[in-house]
Amino acid sequence: MRILLIHCAYQYLGGEDITVVKELDLLRSKGNEVEILLFANESAPLANLLQLPFNIKSYRATQKKIDAFKPDVVHIHNLHFSGSTSVIYAVKKRAAVVYTLHNYRLICPSGTLFNNGQPYLRSMETAFPLKAVFNRVYKGSWLLTFWLALTIGLNNISGVWKQVNRFIVLTNDAKKLIEKSKLSVIPAQLAVKPNFTDYTAKADVVRNSHFLYVGRLSDEKGIKVLLEAFVGSPYTLDIIGDGPYNEYVKTIAETHANINYCGFQDKQAITTAMQQCTALIFPSIWYETFGLTIIEAFAVATPVIASNIGAASALVSHCQNGLHFEPGNANSLIQAVHQWAGYPDEIKSRYRQNAMKTYQEHYTPDHNYEQLMAIYNQAIVENHASYSKH
Repeated sequence: MRILLIHCAYQYLGGEDITVVKELDLLRSKGNEVEILLFANESAPLANLLQLPFNIKSYRATQKKIDAFKPDVVHIHNLHFSGSTSVIYAVKKRAAVVYTLHNYRLICPSGTLFNNGQPYLRSMETAFPLKAVFNRVYKGSWLLTFWLALTIGLNNISGVWKQVNRFIVLTNDAKKLIEKSKLSVIPAQLAVKPNFTDYTAKADVVRNSHFLYVGRLSDEKGIKVLLEAFVGSPYTLDIIGDGPYNEYVKTIAETHANINYCGFQDKQAITTAMQQCTALIFPSIWYETFGLTIIEAFAVATPVIASNIGAASALVSHCQNGLHFEPGNANSLIQAVHQWAGYPDEIKSRYRQNAMKTYQEHYTPDHNYEQLMAIYNQAIVENHASYSKH
């Protein structure tokens, strides 16, 4: 199969960027012809934002790529901001279109359903999320939020989403949110397929008693809640990641001996760190569409202590492969940490076995490939049927 991936990379490397690379490698490893079209958000950011309703440069770049490569499937991962829906118009039914919804940018200007330190769901109520403008959910700017809200509304009434054969959502919880929103898609367009990982445990790594956080250092990820819980506690926490809260985390770590800031680390170092820790902490306070670090932890038999919201609620089974705590509640988090630390070795061992079993049954590359190819084939059949009608 000939597959074209399209993606706009982020300023800080995150789960979406990692997923794109992993899917690219997986598809190629199975004998598919795969190329990728990347759009850079760093160049001319204002121009890209202004062209969000229709970016003529991206339109022409996509047309040129399709003419040269002639893909069977165009798989879109992120169009904001330098891509825009002009990419979809450029396909013109010459290939099936699949779009993974890694975030909520199609229904809310925030992209995260998160504002002022808490979940924000009011954008889901209308096709034009104007209430979000008054709340300035994007970077605290009413003007930027208005432009994004206007773009969302225009896309909803334009019919562009009808040209997408399949939207991939990563969990059933995310699917339910999309279905409740005013996004102009039908349930038949939505397919649930989680992400995957190829992390493997090393035989010579010793399990220690400290806890670990891996991820972006930002508000919605629950960094403040995480630090509040561990400051003054008897438990050691290692933090791996990068993001807007770098300096804040560094300052806390410098004054509290039980908190270690390790900065950005490569895949090998993270794999080792996940296997060394007693449990991974996932303190997110927004409706995560997925939690890549959760399944990476499971892949090395590491249980996860996660906030009971969004994807984490589904990925982590309470008292099976991890523990839940109340999102945004530092006391609830440290209670869960204390509960885990107090378990005897035989209970911790059972959790670790369950974590590995969860990974093996749901999140391996081979299992994911089967799901992805099934979605591609369905999209191709529908695209051919639609094309033959015209």
